[in-house]
Amino acid sequence: MNRTRRHARRLLLALFVAFLGVLVVSYRKTPGTVATTGPAIAGDLLEELPSDSRGQLVLRDFDSNRTGSGAGDYRLRAAEAVGYKTKGGEQLFRLKDALFESKDGERAVAILAPRAEFNPLSKAVRVFDGFRIDGDGITLHGLAFQYDPKTRVFASDGPVTAMRGEITARAESGRIETQSGALLLTGNVRLTGRAETGPIDLSAPDVRMARDGGVSAKGGVVMRSADSVLRSDTFERHASAEGDVLRAEGSAWLLSATPSLPAALLAQGDVIELARDEAGKPISLALRRETEDARVDMVPGIASGGRTAMSRLFEAAFVAGRLREINAPGKVSAAESASKPDGVLRTIRAGSGRLVFQADGETLDVATFDGGLELREVGRSALMALRGTLQGADQTAIFNGTDGGEPADFRDATRHLRARTIQYHPPDERIVATGDVKVEMRNAGGALPGADAKLPIFTESKELELLGKEKKATLTGSVRAWQGENVLQCRKLFLDGTDGANRKLRAEDSVKAFIRRKGAGVKGGATDTINAAGNVLTYAEAERLARIEGSASIVSGSWSVTSDVTDVKLTADQAIERVEARGHVVVEDRVVRRHGEGGRALWTPQPDVITLLGGPGRPAVAVDEKGNRVSGAILRFRQGRSQVDVETGDGQPSELNVRPEKKS
Repeated sequence: MNRTRRHARRLLLALFVAFLGVLVVSYRKTPGTVATTGPAIAGDLLEELPSDSRGQLVLRDFDSNRTGSGAGDYRLRAAEAVGYKTKGGEQLFRLKDALFESKDGERAVAILAPRAEFNPLSKAVRVFDGFRIDGDGITLHGLAFQYDPKTRVFASDGPVTAMRGEITARAESGRIETQSGALLLTGNVRLTGRAETGPIDLSAPDVRMARDGGVSAKGGVVMRSADSVLRSDTFERHASAEGDVLRAEGSAWLLSATPSLPAALLAQGDVIELARDEAGKPISLALRRETEDARVDMVPGIASGGRTAMSRLFEAAFVAGRLREINAPGKVSAAESASKPDGVLRTIRAGSGRLVFQADGETLDVATFDGGLELREVGRSALMALRGTLQGADQTAIFNGTDGGEPADFRDATRHLRARTIQYHPPDERIVATGDVKVEMRNAGGALPGADAKLPIFTESKELELLGKEKKATLTGSVRAWQGENVLQCRKLFLDGTDGANRKLRAEDSVKAFIRRKGAGVKGGATDTINAAGNVLTYAEAERLARIEGSASIVSGSWSVTSDVTDVKLTADQAIERVEARGHVVVEDRVVRRHGEGGRALWTPQPDVITLLGGPGRPAVAVDEKGNRVSGAILRFRQGRSQVDVETGDGQPSELNVRPEKKS
């Protein structure tokens, strides 16, 4: 019995010495610290100990420093402490008014708690009963946190509330990394408040708040502001030299009605990245998608319906918070449904696009599209070009083809225009085309003299100016126009009122016209042709009168007539009713080789007779191939006949000079 007692006393002494050794390793007393025993110091702590605890040691001003690569550098202090062993033999300390301070490089974390537990063997610390963590500007509240010295992480046992500056976060659980200074929140996380760049309201299953103010979230993120909503799989916010950057990835979409943009919009893509300045105003916005096009939808406006734009990448730049530029470096397409009563759908496709706005952030300054441009008003018109430029200031669109390649191409219900360059001015519907211009106009009526009004008109020129509202066109430079078999060539051509009875035409400089006339005076009703030339040709549809001025000439069949001015009068069915030549008139019948001169000539296709009249103070004269000469006030020639009818008048006598035939 005595031997047993002696062995027990030796064992208790060994345990006590071992216990003191642990204490020596686990903590250091600050100057003036007194280790005492008894419930007078920590009676409430003793009452909180487990009922099966043993070997109690009560301390005042507990202070333990720990330095080691595995657990980092930290210091644990408390106003009072109770050391005890659990039933399983684990050595623990229960602390009152505990302060845990961790320092890892430049990062520091401080934990204040009414109660804490410390394991001197594993170096684990547990804080509870309404603790608070302060680290790198983050304040964290919760019921209990457990510190793992291996991972250097404090993990909560329940819901937490965190604060950084004016931001408050709530979550079902949280962790703070003492090594990085980051706070990790999980479970129905909600961040609200005001960041450096403006208000923030974020919801997500998982959120990470970095010591530098950065925020990242994942698992289905929703971020709201006064005028926008952002949703994505992941979200990240980090500070930048100008302010901060917001980045959303994975099924990201942004619904925004911010004044920084011209209209409320919905943007959808794989990635949305927004850079902001210190005041929270946007600096840049990027929208991209890898496998398909990103999409931007804008709400209808006063002058337009809904608008949609699609491309793999959109990049927007802002100045003073206002939109300055939108760039789509890859293939881009857009659509706009015009407002009533127009209701037409407009579409655009291009290899790339760039839009620059004026200082107000809403008015378009210039837009450029390259790499193959296609503009359509569905069911109305289409334009295709290599590149296009839209100038907002003067509302002018310029479309370019390639030198020696594909030209710019415009077509609508009544026109088809091809040229190296096409300029379009919507307010007055003015089109200016340059460089090998080719035009087809349908339903234009009989714009060319003698042409069938049901046939289209084709033109070629170096330049074209078309005034849509005034229905006027000007063609210059090697102009060629044809309608059916009727052809007109000149240096400059004016078309006025290209529909209706008021159509007018004026051709200038080296004018040549080929008119296929109906055969009112031709046997069997066959057709005949007229070749006309002069310096100026005018045609008025209302009078059905074509006038040729300046070295005018007409050739038809065996007849040729030259004069200063020639008028060609057409019938309602575009047949030639009569031709009148004035000035110095020369008439020639090439069949009988006779020519005549006078001051005026009238040609009637039926019965194909030319009447030649003399001028003031001089008679009309006709000379045949033999040199026989006849003169008088009026001479009448019949095609293919040698007979000339002579009439006197106005005091002008008739005269006949016949040259004798030479004897063989």
